[in-house]
Parts: sequence; structure tokens; C-alpha cells
Amino acid sequence: MNDLPPAGARSPDESLTPPTDAQLLALLPAFVLGAADPEEATFVRLHLMDVHGAEDELAAYGRLVEALHFAAPPVAPPPALEARLRAALADASGEGRRLAAPLSSPSSYTGRSWHWPRLATIVTAAAAAVLLVLNLWWFREMTGLRAENTQLQSQVTAQATAVAVQQTQLAAQQQQIDTQRAQLEMLRDQEAVLAGTVAGQNDLLAQVVAAAGENYTMTPAQGGSAAFATVAWLDQAGIGVLRADNFPPLPPDMVYQFWLIKDGVRTSGGIFTVDGNGRGTLVFTPGGSLDDFDGMGVTPEPASGSAGPTAPPIVTATLQHG
Repeated sequence: MNDLPPAGARSPDESLTPPTDAQLLALLPAFVLGAADPEEATFVRLHLMDVHGAEDELAAYGRLVEALHFAAPPVAPPPALEARLRAALADASGEGRRLAAPLSSPSSYTGRSWHWPRLATIVTAAAAAVLLVLNLWWFREMTGLRAENTQLQSQVTAQATAVAVQQTQLAAQQQQIDTQRAQLEMLRDQEAVLAGTVAGQNDLLAQVVAAAGENYTMTPAQGGSAAFATVAWLDQAGIGVLRADNFPPLPPDMVYQFWLIKDGVRTSGGIFTVDGNGRGTLVFTPGGSLDDFDGMGVTPEPASGSAGPTAPPIVTATLQHG
């Protein structure tokens, strides 16, 4: 912005013709924007104090220019904007110079009041064009950002909905797992009760069979082993009961298998497990008489049992029939 004259300053030539209000006020917008030519700027400086209210008007224009300057954050304008503005300003400046005759001196600046309103209009129109272009650019940018924000918000909402659905499904699955776990625990408790009942019945049956039938002792097959078993056989009913004691504990995927031997051929009599004390009971029915066999043995086997022994025996016995 051009510097203003100090308060109270006057032209050295006091005989200069004072300007009309319209002439000076029409030049103020161009003067504030720095668009006035040297003669116009000199005219404003010399006669600013001669027109009542001109200083206030000049200050108001200055505030407006400053407000326009900070109306929007600095942005990179479109590449072609600068060239268009320069061409527009060049055309406006050329037209203004064609319309206005050169000022020979501040004192002769009379009779051309038609020039100032037109120049002010051109300068104001150029400033308005700049603001319009910037506003359109900002509006386009804001519209694009709003569209992107809307799209991102939709994506976030969709993802949140999907996560909520997955969480609901996971909660339902967890509830099913908890229910099944509770059912499994209940079944295990029932199994333990039934196992205790069966064990008690087997013990009672073993006592009955031992009291009424034949009894055989199976001795350790390995040196240093404390394992042994007894077999009670009730020939009339065709039922036998094997009771094991001090058997080595087996891993969960192993069981003990009872074998009946005839001429070297081994027939499975069933599988059983032992508790922590190495005790177990097996009720077997060979489908005939124990007199049909000449030996017995017990071996550790896979959990489902084997078609024939796959490991050395734990205990054995020879059946001798009189």
C-alpha cells in the first residue's frame, strides 16, 4: 500500500485547484490496492486532506483489503489462474490508460471525473473475480472432502456393523461352548458314577464267582515285577472274572488286553484299565469253557486293542486240567 501524507500536509503550491469529492473518492479503491498510476497516486496524496471524510473512507478500504487478504487460507491456485489474471489486469490497465488523459500536474486535474468511477469499477471487478475463483476452488475442494468423508464414514459404519455381528456370533458360539462344556462335565460325572457302580458290581461278581467256581493265579512274566492277577471261573455260567493288582500305570492311549491261549494261538478275552494303584477288573465270556484253553496272559496294547499281542506279557498262567 502507498504511504499516506502526514496529517496536515499540503501541496507546496497552495494555489492548486481543490479536487471534487467524486474525483478523489473514486480513486481511493485503486490507491489502496496499489493499482493507481503515479499521477493518480500523487493526486490522492496531495488532496486527501481537502475532501471531508476521505481519510475515513481510505482507512475503511484498507481494512477491507486486509480482510480480503486473510479471507481464506493460502492455497495453491490452479495453474492457469495467474495467466488469466495477468491478462485481465493488463487489459483493464490498458483500457484505463486509453480512457484517461495524462495528468500534466496536480493543479490541472479537473474535468475528467468520468474516468475514476470506471477505473474503480474495473479494479473492484478484478478483485471480485479473484475471490470468485478462489471461492469456487474452495467449494470444489470442500465438496470433494465431504464426499470422501461420507464414503469413509460409510466404510467405518459398515466395518463397525460387521464387527458387531462377529462379536454377537462369537458370543453365541462362546455360549454354546460353555453349554457343551457343562454338558461334558455332567457326562463325565455320570461316567464316573457308572464306572464306580460297574466296579462295585464286578467286585461282587468276582466274589461270587471266586466262591463258587475255580480260581487261577497269574504270576509276573518279567523279573522284579510285583504285578499279579487272579482269575475266577464259573464253568456252569461260562463267566470269568480277572482281577489285576500292582500293574504298572499306562498312558491314556494304552490299555491292558487279556489273552486266552490254545496250542500257541491267542484269543482276546477283552481289554481293561487300572487305577492309580495298579488295580483293575475284567469280566469275560470266552464263548465256551476255560477247559478249552491251556494258558492265559496279559499284555499292554493300544487303546482300541490288538488282533494279537504286540508287547511282552505282564503276567501269565498255565491252565492244567485234571
